[in-house]
Amino acid sequence: MKNQIAKTIDFEDANPNPEYLIKSIAEQGYSLETALADLIDNSISARANKIEVLTDVLDASNLSLYITDNGNGMSSEELTSNMKFPSSSVDEKRDKNDLGRFGLGMKTASFSQTRKFTVLSRKNKGNYSARTWDVDYLKLSGKWRIIVNTDEEIQMIVNNYNKCSDNFGKQFEDFEPNTIIVWQGLYKFQDYMEEQNRARALVDQLDKVTREYLGIVFHRFMQRVENPLEIRVNHWRVSYFDPFPLSKRNDLRSLGTFEKPYKGDSFCVEPFVLPSVAIKEEKKQGGWVTPNRNLKDLEGLYIYRGD
Repeated sequence: MKNQIAKTIDFEDANPNPEYLIKSIAEQGYSLETALADLIDNSISARANKIEVLTDVLDASNLSLYITDNGNGMSSEELTSNMKFPSSSVDEKRDKNDLGRFGLGMKTASFSQTRKFTVLSRKNKGNYSARTWDVDYLKLSGKWRIIVNTDEEIQMIVNNYNKCSDNFGKQFEDFEPNTIIVWQGLYKFQDYMEEQNRARALVDQLDKVTREYLGIVFHRFMQRVENPLEIRVNHWRVSYFDPFPLSKRNDLRSLGTFEKPYKGDSFCVEPFVLPSVAIKEEKKQGGWVTPNRNLKDLEGLYIYRGD
């Protein structure tokens, strides 16, 4: 009966144009630092404790960014699955430590900054496999196709990454990345800035904004006693910033803790009022503010899920 009904229905294919759709979903309000944070979420879920972000600014017409980690890595089949839109169902039961939800973060975050990105990954220190999303290729083919990279292309990316890392110096000790993501061409810098300003603007954005943002977002992982998370941006270590530091809890005034049940779980809300001394010490950067953010910048809601 169902087959008979299906045969009587007229339909038209509505497959979306891959170029248009990707450019649309990429405009989700990502900044450079929030896009990188989405990728670091995945690294943490993959049990990484060392994450490295490196810029390759030798060619101002095609700026590149590497995001690498020493997490579990992916097999070739797992990589293909994770490169798809989406890579998982929202109805699947998730590990409590999984910071992802919709299976879109890595793709949408990457496309918010670049029109071409490649992911290399391996398991158990084996050989890398790699896949590439390229908007220009999608525009040419008109189809949803992920490029399978050749061994020669993979080796070239690894060599370029190693060269970039060597140029900065001060690498992690005993760091061998199991996943390497390369954003090839950062269009927000390349399309809207003069060529002579692009590299400097990117490095400044990473040094003055991104490092501080990551230090706030991931501070609980960095503060762990066992297996603390380390993040380096251009080989400068990211310092964590705890908005409610334990060392100053006696100075903070809590307005009480409110706990609410939600779908078999619960969430807790605790408002804090900073002491007047925080205003006096603001310019001293005595633990209440970061080097580039003041008290007003840091005021607001801090929502924690899975640390």
